[in-house]
Amino acid sequence: MISRSKATASIRLAHSSKKRKDGKLSILLRITYNRKSKYISLGYTATVEDFEKVKNGQVRGDLRELRNRLHEIESKANYIIKELDPFSFQRFETRLFRPREHENNAILYLQREVEKAKQEERISSMKMAESSLRSFQLFAKGGLLSFSDITVEWLEAYQRYMINRGNSISTLGMYLRTLRVVFNIAIREGVIIREQYPFGKGKYEIQSAINVKKALRNEDIKKIRDYRPKPGTKEEWARDMWLFLYLCNGINPKDVINLKYEDIGPDFIRFFRTKTKYSKKNQKPVLIPLTDTIQDLICKWGNPKQKPQDYVFNVLTPGLTPLQTYNRAHDFYSKINAGMRLIAEKQKIADKTTTYVARHSYASVMKRNGASKELISENLGHSDLRTTEIYLASFDLDIKLEYNSKLLDL
Repeated sequence: MISRSKATASIRLAHSSKKRKDGKLSILLRITYNRKSKYISLGYTATVEDFEKVKNGQVRGDLRELRNRLHEIESKANYIIKELDPFSFQRFETRLFRPREHENNAILYLQREVEKAKQEERISSMKMAESSLRSFQLFAKGGLLSFSDITVEWLEAYQRYMINRGNSISTLGMYLRTLRVVFNIAIREGVIIREQYPFGKGKYEIQSAINVKKALRNEDIKKIRDYRPKPGTKEEWARDMWLFLYLCNGINPKDVINLKYEDIGPDFIRFFRTKTKYSKKNQKPVLIPLTDTIQDLICKWGNPKQKPQDYVFNVLTPGLTPLQTYNRAHDFYSKINAGMRLIAEKQKIADKTTTYVARHSYASVMKRNGASKELISENLGHSDLRTTEIYLASFDLDIKLEYNSKLLDL
């Protein structure tokens, strides 16, 4: 069996004996394979001192541009090495310097993102990529959309198009972040150069919409708690599931349907958030105190089979595809929201009573009761306090209203 070593790429300066009259040396790309090295001139030069600064990242101005360009070349070289099987120096050079205008197609890259998310079973990401792709195709009127077409002016025109069609800043931002992802991939693969990148400071900056999510006031939560629907109705199930979400640290519906009996201990429910389970290292589990009310709701609506690997609620079953799991989760919270709309109407609750509101209401009530922001953040399963602050924004508004209403109470 023949053992082949992996080719490697690195950026180097030419030997000091090759110094030019201006004191600079050529910058080379060194490719090493099976103990043989090949040096490729990149068309850039630098002094030894400047090259050391570039390597250490302590650069500004022209040297910063040089560092970025060299990083792109090295990334492209490593990408080509990864793709070439078998490797040869000749094939590598052909790929490195081959024009790739035929791949200068943003639609093609977006389609790849859809397929990649599908293969990795990331259904939410797949659907977001699909929605982004459809939107860009509509704006481009079904024609070819090259990366070269997407300038700052193009992005500003797309923004006006989206807003005029009634789309939110949040939706606009999600679509453009998807486009930004494929732009970076195209740069890394050498299809376009960094100078074509239209995003960032001084160019087009994607807006972030911070929507103040309205948490329910205490009196409205009491109306839900005290509401007595007819036994066995959809309203009864929806009310109980909403209260379960609220009482369980504002738990996400996806986490509810993924709960198993092995997650339930004598004093706490312990689980890892589905949203970040595979995307973050050293993730801390969420701990929910197992109160009598939570236990009663589990007994009332839970799966009668109570083996450790059984789901607590009969929504998911073993063997479902990722798409089937996604659809069942969507159906689960849609039914809760539908039932809660009926209850809100009957109980004269003006604000929304969605599953998302249950989560925000939990955070706000905890804050009203004196809990620290750090504790609320931990209970919600947030890794960043800034996310928790968004959840508490409606609480802060209520406090402002309360104080301002007393300005003449002298």
